[in-house]
Order: sequence, then C-alpha cells, then structure tokens
Amino acid sequence: MLQFLPYKTDRKIQIGSSVILVWNLATLVPELLLARSIYNDVPELANRPGNQVQRSSQISSKQAHGCTSIPLLGGLIEGWDTWLSSSVMGLSLGYMMLYVTVLSPGPLLTAYLKTVGIPEGLVGASMGLGAVFGLVGTVIFRPLASCMPLAGVGFVTIWLWCAFLAPCALVALISDGLGASMDTQQRGYVILICVTVGRMWLWAFDLAETQLLQQMLPESQRGRVSAAQSSLGTLFTLCVYGLSVAFHKPSQFWILVCLSFGFVLLGTVVTSIWTCCCALPSNKDTFEVQFLELHDNDGEYICDYDPHIEEDFETRSSRK
Repeated sequence: MLQFLPYKTDRKIQIGSSVILVWNLATLVPELLLARSIYNDVPELANRPGNQVQRSSQISSKQAHGCTSIPLLGGLIEGWDTWLSSSVMGLSLGYMMLYVTVLSPGPLLTAYLKTVGIPEGLVGASMGLGAVFGLVGTVIFRPLASCMPLAGVGFVTIWLWCAFLAPCALVALISDGLGASMDTQQRGYVILICVTVGRMWLWAFDLAETQLLQQMLPESQRGRVSAAQSSLGTLFTLCVYGLSVAFHKPSQFWILVCLSFGFVLLGTVVTSIWTCCCALPSNKDTFEVQFLELHDNDGEYICDYDPHIEEDFETRSSRK
C-alpha cells in the first residue's frame, strides 16, 4: 500500500518502519497475556515432575567430580548421536532438505520477483496470501489424519508440495536453461502463484512431521532430536545463501530454482523411503490421531489434545 502514497522513497521507508514498530509494540502485551493464560489454564505445562530431581542429581554429580562448567561439546555430540540413532532420522532429514530452497517467501525470491517486474504490492500481498493458504493446510490436516495413518498424511502432503514446485523448475529450465522464448515477468508470475498456493501442503506436512516426532520418540529424546533438526535446518539455510552468492546474477536465478527443486525432490524421496520402510510397516494404531477436547474446572473449552503424544512410543509398541 505504501507504493501508492505520494511521497518519496525515504519517506515511505520511514512510514513503513513506524507502522511495523507500532504494530509490534501493540501486539506484545496481548501475546504475553495469551501465553500467561495458557499456563494458568494448563498448570501441567509449568510443572514437569522429575525435572527438578534430575537437575539436582546432575548438579550433585558435577559438584562431586569438581565440574563447574557445562560440557558444551559433549552435549552437542550426544544430541547429534541421539538424532542419528533415532527412529525418525529419515523423516527429519527429508524435512530439513526442504529448507535448501529459494522457492519460499524471503529476501532472495522477493529480490528476483522485483527484478523481473512484479509490483511490490503484489509481492507483499502474495506473502500474506501464502500465510492464509498455510492456515488452510492446518484445516486440511485434521480430516486427512482422520482417514489415513499419520505417516500417510506426511507422504501425500510432501508429494503435493513437490508437485506444486515442479512448474517453477520446468519454466526456469525451459526458458533460461534451454533458451526458449518466454517473458521474464510471466515466469515470475508462475513462480509466485505456485509458491503461494502450495504453502498449504507444506504446512500440512509440517504438522504431520511434528506430531510423528512427538509420537515416535520417548520424551527424554524429543528435545535433543528437535534441537539437532533445527540446527540442521539452519545449516541448510546458510547453504542457500552461499549458493545465492555463487549465482548472484538475475540471469542465473534459474540455476537456484532448479537446485531448490532438486533438493525438495530429494527430501520427498527420502521421506517416502522412510515412510515405506519404517513407518507404514508398523502398527497403524500407532499413527492414528485422536483428538479430545480439554476443559477447565468451569467447563470452558481449552484446546484439542492428542493423548498419544504423552505416551511413550516404545511402551506402546511393547504392548502389541
């Protein structure tokens, strides 16, 4: 909207920055109040039985050995070792490969779209619309999870995300790689539409992947595996910026698009192999998503809750 204001560029930047600042300050207090209300409604989130005992025993052990510093390197090695030996390593690796991409809302894609002549207002609107499609994905996830195993939901949604990105790579390869004549602005619109609409399948897969990690991992391993996965995603994101430095010209952006789609396709294949070899052969009951409604003492609705998340996966498997 700022591009239509009758001001110079510097003045528009000042207005935009002020609006963002005021908006963040205005939403800070409601966010804190909502977070506090969640802990008040569900006290179990603040009380983790056993954590205090475990922490005190660790402190006593360190004091007994004269250790006053945290072994950071040992913790990192232990965390990565837990991730590598976990039953969800293939799923986690496939998901993190999706981060090696420029086909997502961000500075690289925005700069390219502006270079090929896509209006700034349309680029900004597409980001908001992409978030809306992401919310649609969260709505789609629940009926999908009720009619097929959770691993199957991940399998279907990641392939749909890959299918939505395929036209981006095809257009970039034909127009730039093979030299076929196609207007650069039209190519930008194809990428913009595919990335925006396809976000719903990415968000749906994200929900499936997150819940699979919670269900299949013992509670003691979830934090380490999640931390290793996050650090791997950050590493892959840095790889994207490194590739953008190597192929920094707008005329070379098609290379980044093809590489991005290649990594997304590779991540989809890795996830599919994990699903077929590790997830689907096990009991389907393990992956059923059951939702209960939690209410407080006054009968007020709190949230949907999956009881399988709090039950140890290995204990459930031993019962069969």
